[in-house]
Amino acid sequence: MATSAPTRPRSSAARVVESGAAAPPTAGPDAPQPGASRYVPTGWLRAIVAGIEAAVLSWLVVVAPTVAAYVATAAAPALGEASWQQAAALGTEAWLLGHGGTAYLGGEIGLTVMPLGITLVSLVVSYACARRIRIADPALVFFLAAGFAAATALAPAPGAGGRLTAVAGAAAVAAVAAAVAVRRSGALVRGGLTWPEAVPAWIGAGARAGGWALLGLVLAASAVLALALAAGSDRSAAIHQGYLLDPFDSAMMLIAQAPLLATGAVWALAWVTGAGFSVGSGTHFAPGVAEVAPLPAIPVLGALPQPGNPGPLWLMALPVIAGVAAGVLLRRRGLPRLGEALGAAAVGAACVAMVASVLSWMASGSAGPGRLAEVGAHPPAVAGMVLVMTGLPLILTVLITHPRSLFAAATGLRRAWGWARDSAGELVNRVRGARSPSAPASGSRSPARGAPGKAESPAE
Repeated sequence: MATSAPTRPRSSAARVVESGAAAPPTAGPDAPQPGASRYVPTGWLRAIVAGIEAAVLSWLVVVAPTVAAYVATAAAPALGEASWQQAAALGTEAWLLGHGGTAYLGGEIGLTVMPLGITLVSLVVSYACARRIRIADPALVFFLAAGFAAATALAPAPGAGGRLTAVAGAAAVAAVAAAVAVRRSGALVRGGLTWPEAVPAWIGAGARAGGWALLGLVLAASAVLALALAAGSDRSAAIHQGYLLDPFDSAMMLIAQAPLLATGAVWALAWVTGAGFSVGSGTHFAPGVAEVAPLPAIPVLGALPQPGNPGPLWLMALPVIAGVAAGVLLRRRGLPRLGEALGAAAVGAACVAMVASVLSWMASGSAGPGRLAEVGAHPPAVAGMVLVMTGLPLILTVLITHPRSLFAAATGLRRAWGWARDSAGELVNRVRGARSPSAPASGSRSPARGAPGKAESPAE
């Protein structure tokens, strides 16, 4: 008698297949256990290693030039008994400062203004490491950020302060980079919904509009910074030449100032929106305003506006253009309901204002003793001006260009035109009636004039 092979029973547990990833194993330690609501995602150890790798690479980008400068000038008498370990510790303090820590840099005054160029390097390196391991599970974002934070906590910088703040900032930077990598990979989250499907469409469209508006603001701030650097190139060159440096030292000074350019771009963003910024107490730089005071002899500060040339006011149109462009791009998303379109515009305005405020907070703090204890822009003022200069044009553009608004405007114009035409016709008729006698009036006057003649007719 022929017997059939027993069929393998199907598992009733639902499986979520990640886009671009293999199906999860049905057996082994990595397989999800029946009845278990949570499990460690596959690749968690790889994500931790990637976070540590990103931290080490970004640290090397900052520390390597510091050690190279020490090695090149090791015989200089000014260095005394300094060692390469101290040079590495100095670079590590600067690296921690770029993530929110406090750097003393051999002094007693703590520096808290973040060189955002270092932050940007960590963001880019973390994103590259996340893409290299093909991170596809949103849960792995936590593990990559944990690896980056652990490496930051162990960074060798005995004199650095604010270590906990630096660890939190490093974790935030790595998490943002990993989240962007997951978003770009098109991975599926638990439950089978991508993040644009897990939230209402108008919220996702608003977040993208906020990103477009932020990109426009960054481009506007970069353009303003480039113009400022070009206008103040003579002052910067004079400050640089005052140090009487050889070519190598000149190159090292330029490299040391490079991370400050990103911070300067945030100050330019505050300037172009009208909020303004300060470089120490007693100073204020805004469109049409340039209150200066004695500043440190740092070449890049030669790009600051001068009292006789505070900057052209027409540059304030750039944030408005960014908001209008974001509104036009948002309208292309095709939200049919006017309420959803306006809600998306409001979300975009709130997002760009919030991010601009956070960037202003990161680029503000203490830059030295005395007057330099307060440097940067005021975050609430920046958020408010961004809402007015960029968020409001974004909302108005969506409102004006929406089909419902255009239909309502066309209907209103037709009704207004009809009312004006009828009113004009009635007015013309009244004017004509006032200038010429009416028909009943002329008929009533004729018998009065011809009454004697008509009365004599019968007698004849």
